[in-house]
Amino acid sequence: MLEGALPKRGRRIAAVEHFPCRQRQEDPEWKFARGGIPVVDGLIVRIVADDGLEGHGYALALPLLSDTLAGLGEALDGMRSHVVGRDPLDLEDILRDIDRSFDGHRHCRAAIDMALHELVAAILGVPLHHLFGGALTRQLTMSRIVPLKSPDAMGEAAAALAARGYRCLKVKLSGDASTDIARVATVRRRVGAAVRLSVDANQTYSPKGAIMTMRQLGPYGVDLVEQPVRAGDRAGLRLVRQSLDMLVEADEAVSSPRDVMELVAMEAVDSVNLKVPEFGGLRATLLAARICEMSGVACRIGATFGPRLIAAQSLHLGACFHNQTYPHEIAEFDHLLDDPYVGLDVQAGDLAVADRVGSGVRFDPGLLVAAQ
Repeated sequence: MLEGALPKRGRRIAAVEHFPCRQRQEDPEWKFARGGIPVVDGLIVRIVADDGLEGHGYALALPLLSDTLAGLGEALDGMRSHVVGRDPLDLEDILRDIDRSFDGHRHCRAAIDMALHELVAAILGVPLHHLFGGALTRQLTMSRIVPLKSPDAMGEAAAALAARGYRCLKVKLSGDASTDIARVATVRRRVGAAVRLSVDANQTYSPKGAIMTMRQLGPYGVDLVEQPVRAGDRAGLRLVRQSLDMLVEADEAVSSPRDVMELVAMEAVDSVNLKVPEFGGLRATLLAARICEMSGVACRIGATFGPRLIAAQSLHLGACFHNQTYPHEIAEFDHLLDDPYVGLDVQAGDLAVADRVGSGVRFDPGLLVAAQ
């Protein structure tokens, strides 16, 4: 029998801590159809084992999308008793216990999930992607968001991103058809034909309004529309998909593997935008990706605001997807200031998967203190 060095059992989680992280936007006027985001608040979650090893996660505190800082803190304090005293290698049992005990609080559950995965990777001394079966690619192409502004301003922003090496851009829409068409036309004119364009309506269109507008965007080379109709209008989403040549992607309509399974069964989507915090963590997001892959539906990791930590963890997960159909949206940290994590940077529109232990980023508490 072959014998190897197994990780020591008997280790226990000694503490679950959290502390605020505030990041300013490079562009304080950054906005999308649901509102502006001048600053990004969140909580960093630190899970510490009794031998000093630790793992970090992140929970976004943005009332437009998640919870307040106070609400996140209360939920995380409630989850602490389900984690402290447990063996971190029993990761699946811990996460199942939290899922059963807390209805909602997806961003908090995601932060615990991410911190536990990071801790287990540290215990095993392996890169994070090894916990998901191993990376199938070591370099992922990124798509960047062009935030909602006037057509000319969006053209300027898109040109700046293209000049930095991004080869795929997502243009935010507002639901005003004539202005949205002008936005896309201006962006295409400024970036040229080589840059891939998608659009994101953030639920602002009716099904027929989406069909009419997206058909007019086809000549500008738009090949994907994200969440054109209300999240709960699955029949409308299917109608849009059946009526357009471009890919139709779900975003706000999915927040669990079950949602993905149901939309796939309805043949309502060509692609699914998987946001790790919205799914409650890395574990559930990977399951959703496998459902898509087995069903012949595309998927990618969607944009999440926060420090390099959550981007690096999402990158390791995305590298394990079987199909890389459409560029991921993991580089949005690139327009946030005051990041307390270092070790991940975009190179010519791509992100490389690190072979360092865990997600490969390093926490610098001095940067955190300077930002508060």
